[in-house]
Amino acid sequence: MMPMKHASALQSLMTIFSFAMMCSIILFVLPITDNFVSTTKLYTFFFFILATVTLYTLRSIKIKAVEIITGPFTLPLVLFGLAAAASTFFTTTYPQENILGAGGVYIGLAAIGVLGPSLIKKNLSEALITCLAITSSILSVLATLQLLGFGPSQALNALFGLSLPSSLVFSLTGSALISLEVIMLSILGVISLSFFRKKISTLHLVLLPILLVGAGVHIWSLLPGKPAEVILPSFSTSWSIALDSLRSPRTAVIGVGSSLYTNAYTQYKPVTVNTSPAWNIPFGFAANTPLTLIVSMGVLGVTTYLLFAGSFLMQLGDSGSSSKALGLLIATVFISQVFLPSNIVLLVILALMIMLYTAAEKDRFRRLQLHPFSVKLLDGDQHATKTTQSSKSTLRRALSLSAGVIPLLLVAWLIYQTGRAYAAHFYMNESAKAAQNDDGVGLYTNQQKAVELNPYLDYMRREYAASNILVAAALSSNKDITQAEQEQVNTLITQAVREARSATILDPSDTQNWTVLAQIYANLIGSIEGADQFAVQSYITAIETDPTNPALRNNLATIFFNAEEYAQAAQLFAQATDLKPDYPQAQYNLAISLANLGDYQNAVIAYQRTLALIDPASAEYAQVQQELGEVQPLAEQQAAAQNQEQAADESTVEQPSLLNEALQNPEDAVSDPATTEEIDAQATPNASDKETDPTQDLETTSSPSPEAPAT
Repeated sequence: MMPMKHASALQSLMTIFSFAMMCSIILFVLPITDNFVSTTKLYTFFFFILATVTLYTLRSIKIKAVEIITGPFTLPLVLFGLAAAASTFFTTTYPQENILGAGGVYIGLAAIGVLGPSLIKKNLSEALITCLAITSSILSVLATLQLLGFGPSQALNALFGLSLPSSLVFSLTGSALISLEVIMLSILGVISLSFFRKKISTLHLVLLPILLVGAGVHIWSLLPGKPAEVILPSFSTSWSIALDSLRSPRTAVIGVGSSLYTNAYTQYKPVTVNTSPAWNIPFGFAANTPLTLIVSMGVLGVTTYLLFAGSFLMQLGDSGSSSKALGLLIATVFISQVFLPSNIVLLVILALMIMLYTAAEKDRFRRLQLHPFSVKLLDGDQHATKTTQSSKSTLRRALSLSAGVIPLLLVAWLIYQTGRAYAAHFYMNESAKAAQNDDGVGLYTNQQKAVELNPYLDYMRREYAASNILVAAALSSNKDITQAEQEQVNTLITQAVREARSATILDPSDTQNWTVLAQIYANLIGSIEGADQFAVQSYITAIETDPTNPALRNNLATIFFNAEEYAQAAQLFAQATDLKPDYPQAQYNLAISLANLGDYQNAVIAYQRTLALIDPASAEYAQVQQELGEVQPLAEQQAAAQNQEQAADESTVEQPSLLNEALQNPEDAVSDPATTEEIDAQATPNASDKETDPTQDLETTSSPSPEAPAT
């Protein structure tokens, strides 16, 4: 067996890492990357996973066996990890986005829950609850200070030159809702621990009021109209998307991708979403965790997760006295996920609690030991028997050593790759700083470094593409552009197209990738042959990935309008207004398209609808009202002309009845050529009543305004 001093050293390290992880996932942020709150927590957890695997491998080398503590929920947890791996690696050609997202977190949850318990002491359950309560109390104090103007956002702004909001819109956990979940979990932990102990400690007595105040502050901030109000997808929308994702056998089994829920949301969201305030938000999660899993990981993922949760809840009643409170917290997390979407903070806390709960129940659970040539299943209170002489053979030693060295080499490679991925986020943040300082060179070079470090994330490719086209536009705007600068512009344009197309290859189901490619081609219309056709095709593909998005049709219609293909433009603008009747931009664009077509009456209707959707005190309202006043007389003239035509048509329709009567009574028929000439004259309007050019009185400066979704 492993010498006690080595076991104690590894257990001490694992204990330190675990409690540090608990504090970090709640409070720690490092504002040196883009999206630094989520990025900090994500990569901190990744490094914790790698540290756990390293310590586990060292222990396995020392005891010459792979040991796993197996409880009733261990197998479902392993199956969930395998399901996460399947949806991570087999749903896309380039799985990096899945790995560096929810897929990596789910796999990490399974790894920590399976490997961690054999590395940690068994009497740390109560200490973990106390650590959670202390950390949440600090979070509560910081949130209260945030409201008073002395919180973490103000400190980060002063130290790093940021411009974070001073309200609870900014939270160290990522959102006020997540902070509230953590604080409520801590309150339950303190209360349940005191209940099972039949007394409350002095420390918990001090922490409990702080936690209650923190909960109250966050509840207030989440109320409708308050700064941190959270918008979540509705249950009906999430259910509709889940049902649609099950129509394909492949996505029904393993999902669209563990981190690619957004793609399914844009593809399958019902048109009724356009009537909600969140119509232009591409959610990356459903209304709750099971509906998120069934889309992102398929039936396999949601079934194994529910099996894992159910098997844990079923054995909860047999928990030892020291782990009952921790078991209750784990059950609370599972139950809360039925009503709320999961997040990385709660998932990491869940992984740590599962690990310590399993360790606390070591004596009740069994230990599975895998030796190079044998398998042993031991009860919780049994020790491994002394190895036989044959186990000391050279072959067995070599196998044991190689079995440990190979995982260590793999971990070293993963640490290197994870570090490169994190560095890419650092350079993306540096490029954002350069953009704020109008430093085009810094913007370009930092994004170039980010793409070189991590070329498999589509959002970095598309941002790099957009930066290329911006720098090219800035250079080409110079009046005295040199030949060298012109060549540089051509190179930048080529790179912009290449990078945008690369993003569509990395994730062809992401609407934003196709939108950026379409915008780049649209900017090149008139300077690059065929750019208009490429822009149209890119927008069509974007619409196929997001069929109920009115903004995409509005943008595509703008291309046709600028090409003076007003009929096609009006058709697309009308489709946009059908998808979202309260979309003022599309209503206005439809109005000017119809006016250019000479359909003044419908143009007036579109102008009037536009006025009903915009602020009467705005400059836009005055502009639309002016254009309406110019078009309205033309509409009245057109209506008068149509009335004359209608009257003539009615007169023409009455004559066949006389003809029929003459045919029925041929003896009464009288030939009168003058009557025929009179009918023809009534049916043909006077040419003087028609406008020679219906668009002469329109302002030629009116043009549609495209509106692209934010990238």
